[in-house]
Amino acid sequence: DDSYLLPFAHVPRALGRARYGGRILRWPTFLDYMSKITVKEPCTLPDFWPPPLVDTSMNTSSTAHGSKSSHSESLSSVVPHPTTGGPWAEKLLHEWGEVSEEEALRRAEQASLDTASPTTLGNDGAISQTSTRLSPYLRWGLLSPRKAYHAGVRKRDLLWRDWSHVCYRLVDPLRKSEPVLPQLDWSCRSSNDGNNINKEDLHNDDDFKFLAWCMGRTGAHMVDASMRQLWVTGWMPRQMRLLSAACLAEGMGVDWRRGRDWFAHTLIDHDPAINELMWQNAGFCGVDPFYRKLRWEANIDDDEYSDDDNGGFAESSGQRREYTEQWLSAELKWPSTMLDEWEEKSCSSSQQSLLLKDVVAGAAARRELLNDRGIYRVAATVANSGVRIGWKDGSCTGKVWGVGRIPLSEWNMDLHVLK
Repeated sequence: DDSYLLPFAHVPRALGRARYGGRILRWPTFLDYMSKITVKEPCTLPDFWPPPLVDTSMNTSSTAHGSKSSHSESLSSVVPHPTTGGPWAEKLLHEWGEVSEEEALRRAEQASLDTASPTTLGNDGAISQTSTRLSPYLRWGLLSPRKAYHAGVRKRDLLWRDWSHVCYRLVDPLRKSEPVLPQLDWSCRSSNDGNNINKEDLHNDDDFKFLAWCMGRTGAHMVDASMRQLWVTGWMPRQMRLLSAACLAEGMGVDWRRGRDWFAHTLIDHDPAINELMWQNAGFCGVDPFYRKLRWEANIDDDEYSDDDNGGFAESSGQRREYTEQWLSAELKWPSTMLDEWEEKSCSSSQQSLLLKDVVAGAAARRELLNDRGIYRVAATVANSGVRIGWKDGSCTGKVWGVGRIPLSEWNMDLHVLK
């Protein structure tokens, strides 16, 4: 329970008892119940600490062969020095500054003093440089959720984190990195249906688009800026994660697993529960595909980014412009393998340069196509009705039973063919 804001014992009641059996996973229901529970004070410091992994009381230690080695050498075998990661790691750590509980508390208190400042993940789509960026400190245990709450972090943000971990703990497919709703797994693909997709050739079909997305070269300014920020700092605001995921899965039709794995590779605050949940939702096959029709390609001066009900941003166009200019103009160093692959694929066909332009220009048509096929309607049904999971003898079975009160075996999505 130490990783949760509220004890897990509250979860069964927070999910509610379903009339047709099992429990329903719905974020609004979970939030409403948990918001009313008082958060306990953080645990007090222990009277004594456990022994360190390495004997720090000795300058030298004997090895199995009787030889001596310095304490610094012994410690580095347990915790490698940051410089071993090369210039990229050094630059990234310099970007973050001090890594300690004191720094985490300072960031949490900053969130309570500045109402315009985001909290754990840059909530409300904040893209300013004053962001508290607290999520890595929570992820790696430098700060507990309860201590973060009492320091001033918004309760809703921490409950959203709890929600991700609860779903990951209760739903077997999430932990196995399998789609919660396999019927919707290939809904964003440009093919007739999931049964007709050659999944072995999936990566070959979309390599160029995926690589352009990773390197921030899609042509969508906000998405490109955030992907470049991710490579430099290992982090991006929450709303930018949603936009980038929508661009890859919903907009480009690339398998959501590829985006999930790239985020796992690059995020300094990577949390398997949060990452898996977000990417399955982006592919419309998760427990809560709430965000749909996000206008990831909109111009930074458009009003589309101010539509908060549709995943928009509260910042002014000036702030968005400053953000994009900073990261689009930044000098990035990519691995030679990625650069070679980009050169090879971008030059392999005269139509490759036009492909990305078509993706951005055709984003609205792509959304209309998905809407006509019924994908958005089905995703809305899942988000509103909730995913029902099995529950027997007071504990979760881990199995997905259905959507709302309809079993998966009887669920007729009535999807039209996507041509």
